[in-house]
Order: sequence, then C-alpha cells, then structure tokens
Amino acid sequence: MKRANRTKFFEVVIPVVPFISHRTARDHVLDALDHLGFPNDAVDRRLLDLVARHATEMRLLLNVCNEFAVYAEKLLWVPKPAPGMTNEHLFALVAYKNFHLTDFEGIPQRASALDRLEGERLALVRHCIEQAQRNKRAKKTAAARQRAQVDTAAKIGARLLGLVAGTHAVAPQQRRQVSIIVGGQDRPEDEVTTVTFWKDVAAERSLTITRYGVGAILVLSDDVLRNVFSEALTPNRWEPLNETELRRELSKYDAQVALLQGASYAELAKHTEFQNEAGKSFAEVIDELLTSELARDLVKRGYLTHNFAEYSATFYGKFIGTDVAHFYNRSVQPNQVMMDFRFDSPASVKNLLEEAPSDFTTTRSAFNIDLVSYLLREERPEMDVVADFIVSELNTDARAFLSAFLNDVEAPCAELITELTFVPWSDVFEYLVAEESLPDDETRLRLFDAALLASEDSDEYAFGEAPSEYLRENHPSLVSFTAWQTETTAERVFAFARRASLKVANLGALERNPALRDRVIGARAYELSATNLRSALGVEGPVGVEEAKGKDDVWAYCAASLPAYLQALREDEQTEFAVRTEPTLIEVLTNHHDGWEEDEVSALLELTSPDASVGDLETVPPGNWTSVVAADRLRLNVANLVTYTTEHDVNQALAGLLVPAEGQPRTLEVEEDASQDDRLSLAVTLLNADLIVDVAARVGLVAQLGLPPRSLPVTDIASRPPRLLGLLLGEELVADDEATFRHFLNAGWEAVEDALGASSTAESFFRPDLFASVAGGVLTSRVVPDEFKQRVLDDLDLFVLDGDANGLKSAASFAVAMDEKLPLARIQRIARETQDVEKVSRLLVRVSRDISTEQLVDTLVMLGGELAALTNGPGSTFPYPESDALDTLFGRLKREGRIKVTSKMFKKTVENRA
Repeated sequence: MKRANRTKFFEVVIPVVPFISHRTARDHVLDALDHLGFPNDAVDRRLLDLVARHATEMRLLLNVCNEFAVYAEKLLWVPKPAPGMTNEHLFALVAYKNFHLTDFEGIPQRASALDRLEGERLALVRHCIEQAQRNKRAKKTAAARQRAQVDTAAKIGARLLGLVAGTHAVAPQQRRQVSIIVGGQDRPEDEVTTVTFWKDVAAERSLTITRYGVGAILVLSDDVLRNVFSEALTPNRWEPLNETELRRELSKYDAQVALLQGASYAELAKHTEFQNEAGKSFAEVIDELLTSELARDLVKRGYLTHNFAEYSATFYGKFIGTDVAHFYNRSVQPNQVMMDFRFDSPASVKNLLEEAPSDFTTTRSAFNIDLVSYLLREERPEMDVVADFIVSELNTDARAFLSAFLNDVEAPCAELITELTFVPWSDVFEYLVAEESLPDDETRLRLFDAALLASEDSDEYAFGEAPSEYLRENHPSLVSFTAWQTETTAERVFAFARRASLKVANLGALERNPALRDRVIGARAYELSATNLRSALGVEGPVGVEEAKGKDDVWAYCAASLPAYLQALREDEQTEFAVRTEPTLIEVLTNHHDGWEEDEVSALLELTSPDASVGDLETVPPGNWTSVVAADRLRLNVANLVTYTTEHDVNQALAGLLVPAEGQPRTLEVEEDASQDDRLSLAVTLLNADLIVDVAARVGLVAQLGLPPRSLPVTDIASRPPRLLGLLLGEELVADDEATFRHFLNAGWEAVEDALGASSTAESFFRPDLFASVAGGVLTSRVVPDEFKQRVLDDLDLFVLDGDANGLKSAASFAVAMDEKLPLARIQRIARETQDVEKVSRLLVRVSRDISTEQLVDTLVMLGGELAALTNGPGSTFPYPESDALDTLFGRLKREGRIKVTSKMFKKTVENRA
C-alpha cells in the first residue's frame, strides 16, 4: 500500500545526462523550471543550490520540478492561495517528499520525523516559557524584598535584640556590657535594626555576641544565621534596587516568551540559549531527529516550517488555512495540548470552532491560550463548556494550562478566573493564595478580587485559613471592597469577610462601597479605632459616648467591646473624655451595669470628665457606686456621702477620695437642706473611719459639716486614735468635760494625751480615780502640761498604785528633771519597786543631808544587786558600782568610815567597815 502512492514511470528510461554533480545540478534544475515556464527568480537560488547539492540523479531533480509545477498550479496560482505558503515552502516540501518519501507518507498519521520534531519543539517552547516566567517571578519577588529592606531590617533586628536579652539572660543593667561584633567591628545596639548592619552580616556570614569579662557568649555562624535569620542571607536583599534595570529585566523575560510562542523552526534553531529539559538546543534536536543533511538544512534555513503538515494536506485532502489546519492536525485530532500555539487572528479561532467537532471544547485540545482568550473576549457560549471542563478535569494538563494562561501577559486572566469561579470552582481561593506559579503579588490580588466578585454562595467554596489570612491582609487593596458594588455583590463579598473573621482596619477604604461598608458596620466587623468610629458615625472631632450613641449599632458595638473602645479613645488626640455629661454617664451605667465588669466600669469612669460627676448617687446602680467613688466621679455632698456610707461605710475607695495621697482633705458640699441628723451621722462615720489614717483629716472633714459647737455624741465615736480628742476639742466639736475624757480614757493613754493640753476644764476633774491608770503616761508625755505631772507627783501614792514600777520610774524621772526633793518613804518605795539605781541615787543625793547614814544604807540595800552586800558585815567586799550619783553617796559613807574603797589594776573594790 505504501508503494501504491508513489509516482509511476512507464516510458523507456533513456539516460540523457551521463553524469551529474552538485556543481551542475542547480543548472539542470533551472533548465527544468525554465522548460516548465517558471521565471528565473521563481524559487530562491539558495534553496535551489541546497536541493541540487544533495541530488543524486537527474530523474529525481525532474520529479521535484514536475511535482512543484503541479502543486503550484493548485495551491499558489489560484484566486485564494494557501495563506503563508511561498514558492520556497512548496518547493522545499516537494523536495523533502521526493528525498524522504517514506517519512513524508507518515505525515498524515503524524508518524514522520518532522512530526517528532514538532513535538520536541512544543516541549522545548513550553519548558523555556515556564523557565522565563519562573525567572520573572523570582526577579519580582527579589525586588519586593529589596523594597521592604527597612521593615525587614527592623523586624530581624528586633529578633536579634530579643535573642540577646532573652536566650542569654542579659539583664537590662548588663546590656551595656554586651557587644555585637560583625567583621571584627563592635556595632552599637541602635544599629542592629538598620539595613547597613544586616548588609554587613550578609557579607560576613557570621555574627558574634560578647559580654565584658566573659568573652563570646554566642557565635552565629552561617548555618545558624540561615536557620534563625534566613531573611538576612537572601541573595541581593540588601542591595539597592535599580528600578530601571528591573524593568529591563522583566521586559527581557516577556520578550523571550513572545519569541518562543511565535518562533519558527529556523528562528528557534538560531537561539541555542533555549534548551529543553535534557539541556539540548533546538538545533541539536534537529540534528538528532532528522537523518539527512538536506532535511536539517531545509529546517534550519526556514524552508520547512512547522506548517509542513498543513502544506502537505493538499496532497491528501481539503486545505482549510495554515494555522487552523496546523492546530487541527496537531491538537484537535490527536487530542493533544498545544497551549502556546498562536493563531494568526481571531478569525482563525472562529474558523477552528466551525471546523472542530462538537465535543472539541470538552477535550484537552481546548487548553490553548489564544483559543480561551478568544472565547472570553467574544463572550462565546462555548466558554461555559470549557470552564466546566477545566474545573472538572483539574489534572496535570488543566493545571499546567491554567498556570500558563495566568502567566501570559496578554491573556484576560481575570475573566478566566471569573468564569471558573462561576462554575463553581470550589478550590479557586485556595488555589489563588497558594499557587506559586502566579506571576506576581499584583496578579494574585487582581485574580482573588475577580473570584470574590464572581462568586455566588460562599458556602460552595473552600475558604480556609490561608485565603482568610490573605483577605484580612489585603482587603484594603481589593476592588470588591473599595469600589462601588451592588447590594447583591456586597452581600456575597461580605459572606467571605465573615468567614475570614475580618476586622476592617480602615473603614475609610470602603467609602465608595456603601453597601459593603454598611454591612461591615452592622456586623461589627471593623477595628475599634477613633478613625473608624468617625467614619462609622459620620462625624468629625471627638468620638466619645455622646457621639457613639448617635447610631445604635455603633454604640452597641462600643458597649459590647468597651475595653477596645476606651483604648481607641485614649489613643485619639481629638477625644479628651469618653463621657462629658452627667446624664450620659448615669444612662450608660444604668443600661449596662449588668453587662460590664467592674474593671471595665472603672476604666470608663477614669475617662469621664470631672464635669460629669454624679450629683445624686441614688441615680446610679448600687453595683457601680464603689467604681464611681474610686474614679473620683462623685460630688462630695452630704446626701451622697450618707447614701454611700450607709451601704459601704468608709471603705478604701471613699477614704482615698476624701483624703488623697497628698493628705489634704477634700472640700465637701453641704447642701442647705442637709439635715442635722444626716450631718451628725456622717460626722460620726467619718470620725470612726479607721481607713482615713490621718485623724487631722477626719476632723478637717467633719469640721466642714457646719455642726453646732460641742454637739457630737462622744459615746458614738468608737474609733479613738491618738490626737483625735485633742483635735475635736480644738474644733469645739465635742463637750470638754469629764464624760468625754472618761469615754476616751477607755481607749488608753494615747487617746487623751493631746487632749489634756487642749482642754480648758481638765484640771477640775484631774483626779486619781480617773487618771490613775495613765499616770505613767502623764509623767512621761512631752505634750502634757507640767501642772498635771506635778499633781501626780504630789499625790504619787494615790495616782501610782502598788506594783506599777513603770509609773514609779516615770515619777522618779520627773522628780529628777524638776529637781524635786521627795520624802524618804517615797524614795524607798521607788527603790523597792523599781530597783533603778541611777534614778534612786539621784533622788537620795537631793535628800542625803536630811537622812542618817543608816537610812541611806537601808535605802541603797533596797536597790538589790551588788548594793545588797552593804549589810554583809565588816570585812566583806563587793565590786564598786560605777555611777556618778553613787560616787557622791559612797563618798559620804567613806568619810563616815562605813566603807573603804581600794583600787588595784584599774579595778575598784568596796570593803564594809561595819
């Protein structure tokens, strides 16, 4: 059957050219063409030379010329010649047919060497395009990193400082002892977050941290830096970005793709820099697949093109156009992917759709960039079928085509994503966020936007953490958020925002999308910042509670997130107070006291204007009273204080409000209609407030209440600290009488010490029966007038009871201080009960002239200790007691021969003589 298709010759073959060589063959070809009526320039002389050089016999040359004439008449010399075909193309193809007839006959079955060459070309083109697009993406990524140098340096610099302070336990006071060494140079700490520092680190590939007196405490080698500070070592990260050079590089990659997509065999053979996965150039592939030098030359010189099958189709069937026929033969019929094939015009694609089978759009051959672009731009119904097929067949081919399409600079990428999303493609958002082959961040953002706008029911799409995080980070740059959208579209987009738990950082970015903005505000899906609140409320200036309550949904959000709202107000220069008026404060406390924690109420009150202080505490829920007081947002009138202390007494909050840290009591408001009973009750409460430590402050507060003189009932005053009674007497708040003193004496001496000096009537009731228990305190006090002390000394036996050694010591001290002469009996009582040698000796000195030697000895013996040896009899000895007062008394006894004092080795001894 193969031989049946060959040309037959039945005439007698008579050799007319006995010898043919490459030198004479071209002339024979020219003669043959001339004999057939072709002009001299009908075929390029270089092609004729090429074919003639490989001719072996005259018959072969004549066959080529004769067949060329036959096919030229059918393909070229017609009203509608084959598009793109030249005389040279046809002559080369006829020559190839005659020189490689068997291989030529394999073309219809796509089994020829040329078909294998075409397959290699497609694979090489796809490989090189993907490589160029990867290089372009890498260049863009590197450029983005370079643009972010300052932020990156700050981030990893902070990480290094944290490593120094944390991992190696360097205390703040030791930080100055730590040095960071790069390239042998000590770098200051404030340089660690700069681009210059990390550029040097990247160059040195090491970093050392040392501490004074210890040496190196951490050495970050190249390996460690790669693990801990990988961003620092990314190539070219710290180099300055040359935008002009970047544009030139990106344009170079785009030009490479364009060249590859449209390159002929000859052009591709010249560009040896383009190589397949095996590292072979197209010229090398030609040499490998084509067996004859003629075939290789015809291809490399552009005479045989990738349209060889289409040009040869006229030998076996109907001619339908070069590009269409090529795609039809190479892709449609064998159901092969030719995604990079370029059609001559949109009309060619239209022609293909008319010629292709009805199921063409559900086959792999539909994965062509030009074809899908045409369907999208022309809004052809076939696109719906193609989109369904892509989504349903997202295998290797479909995914590879999608990547190629989205990387094509001229393809309508957003429109394709729109179609695929609408199918729906459930993984579209996961794909767009995770796909590494997308050309750049800008494209990813644009496609993500297109998918949002094309989506229907959000539940039909996978929307995990990756797309959620992407939406949270990039929503201010999405058209679906920032441009006007219909209510329906806004609702669909907002459904994804809810799934992402989006909190809009800047509502202003949604200003032109009111439908979405209203949904965000209504759902509380925005950050509570002063700027956002102004946008949500439509106001300028402060955004306190008064403004927030202007919109119910905004105030509900603020009230439900009170800590965040208050923090926003603290950071806002235009808002001085959260609450400016008392009615607003009372209203919000009343309406929200059950929903807010105590610390939240306290925080609100701290930001409340003093002008909004509560005038009537009963208008505020009791649960908030303490918070109102602690925040100093209560007017200090009698009614409020009575109301509060009835419920809480004077607790820590009220004590701190009434008497601030500086110690001066606050000014109270005494209403004209405040009853005396309320004022007396409040006065007693304040005086009994032990949490107000400063008793002068207590009295100062009570003194403001305007009570009648000496009207306070002292029996109600349970707290009786020192100085209180004296201050009350000074302010004439209590009666200056025995009953008052008796009440305070029940609390001990300190309760009345100051009062004796402040009282004008105490002398009249200063009696032993009332003051005997505190006589010692009277005698030792620095504030009690001396006349009271003298009264005690004069009636010592009545004021100081037996067994009160301290009282007797105090009496002795006062007597010595006042140079008083006490009766010998009192001195002896003091000696017996106190055995205070110094004080008794001084008292005896004052009366020594009035008493006998035996009385003196007897009194000294009462002091006990070594002095008791005075009665041990003659010759007995004891150490000499060291005392100035005793020196005087022993001097008398020595003079009177009662004792003898001897000294030996600086040590005195007393010897009794009687």
